[in-house]
Amino acid sequence: MLDQLKKALTERALKAELDHHLAGDESGNRRNGYGHKTVLTEGSSMGLSIPRDRTGTFDPALIGKYQRRFPGFDEKIVSIYARGMSTREITGHLRDALRHRGVGGTTRRCADCPGWG
Repeated sequence: MLDQLKKALTERALKAELDHHLAGDESGNRRNGYGHKTVLTEGSSMGLSIPRDRTGTFDPALIGKYQRRFPGFDEKIVSIYARGMSTREITGHLRDALRHRGVGGTTRRCADCPGWG
């Protein structure tokens, strides 16, 4: 169940990042399906569907285009899930993972993941 939660949370955050990227684009850029890659965490490997845009300008902050390792991810997910954290607390964890501010909307969309406590 934890692996499904990690995958759902990550994919939802990536979709929210693409939504944010496309919202500021005036050129008519749109979604263009998904790419697939496997990311290694401390405890396992995780197959992800990474959303793409038509112009190829989307470079996710959560997991970069060429990033294959996601250190610290398992620990943060277990912490979030075990504590039943508030949206504000989850935002802090995601902000650390995303390495930038402005993820409030991303956090709210991630909280809708199946199995979220």
